[in-house]
Amino acid sequence: MEPVELLRETGDEVRERAREQLPDSEPDEELEKIWEEALTGNEGFNSAVVGEEGTYTVEKEPDYAFLVDPLDGTSGAVNGGFPWATTTVAVLEDVKVGENGLTGKPCGSYIGQISGSTELYSWNGEASIDGEVRFTDVEPDEELPGEVDGTRIGPRTVESFEKLSGDIRKGIVSAYAAKKGRRPVREHFLEAFEELGERVRTENGGGSYTGASVGFGKSLVAGEPKPTVPTESAGEIFARAMDAESSDIYGDINDRIQVEKSREGLERTYTSIIAGNDEILEEAIEAVNVEGLEQAYEEDFDSYTELREGL
Repeated sequence: MEPVELLRETGDEVRERAREQLPDSEPDEELEKIWEEALTGNEGFNSAVVGEEGTYTVEKEPDYAFLVDPLDGTSGAVNGGFPWATTTVAVLEDVKVGENGLTGKPCGSYIGQISGSTELYSWNGEASIDGEVRFTDVEPDEELPGEVDGTRIGPRTVESFEKLSGDIRKGIVSAYAAKKGRRPVREHFLEAFEELGERVRTENGGGSYTGASVGFGKSLVAGEPKPTVPTESAGEIFARAMDAESSDIYGDINDRIQVEKSREGLERTYTSIIAGNDEILEEAIEAVNVEGLEQAYEEDFDSYTELREGL
């Protein structure tokens, strides 16, 4: 079975189990086990499976690495089933295994809503929504069919923050800033965009769904500006397959995703800024107060910078 087919098949099961168990406490590890057994039990390829809750199974010379988060946006799910509560998998190819982790090139993703019916897939630069609406080499002015959560998938009409005026709808900027201790994310990321104009609207999102939303046009910019674990990268992979642009917080492309293990679990090796086009991405990188984030999360950024320099 091809990896993308396996993601579709297993994703349905994991999502259904997640719905049944919420808001029970800590169903994550059990759901990770379902993914691990499915992804390592396939005879068509060798795999590495990395789970946010600690699963770490690596076969010799894996063809793919699957970065699994069975309950992405857990706090949102427990407190009301917001649309960004999902089951996600990021897929890496060209996997290199080291002593304490691995690196790989992003090639695919699965994002399945827990509170709704939407499923997002991407594979080798091609994206699909609910298995029906498919995209390859999307042009910004191309008419596209379909909706996600009532958001029409159509031409991206906003070219830059400077053109958020007149009858053009407001530009939404999202970040995962809902948890306690994330005030600096709101201050140095979200509020930095509000200064770009009165038509900018910011919101606290969550995880991979927030990043993916740039791909189907709900958000103008989304990001994970605070170093986080690499299982959060599925949204960026999907958005790029929808012809969005992205980089890390410093403007470098996330062309390889790094996984490092420690006694405490996964190291925080991932940041992202995802935008509708190159110009918006440049404006976003310039707007973000990176120095303020570095000072607020000094320990996280020290570790992140050290690990990224080793790529």
